Amino acid sequence: MIDLDVRAILSAKGNPLKTILAEADKVPIGDQLNLHTTFKPSPLFRVLAKRGFEHSIEQIEKRHFVTHFTRIELK
Repeated sequence: MIDLDVRAILSAKGNPLKTILAEADKVPIGDQLNLHTTFKPSPLFRVLAKRGFEHSIEQIEKRHFVTHFTRIELK
């Protein structure tokens, strides 16, 4: 399981997409990338689905979401 917190990058107005995709590429089938963000990362759902992931999301606080991306196949 990879736990990736990009809230600081987002708060600094940065773009964490390259970091997220690099970490996602390391996740084997059946394992998870747990992504911590300041918003619901809806645009990322389709991007990672194309890479073999399904997702579930939980809101921890007003500006803290954790999306659990589980790799179900290699693409």
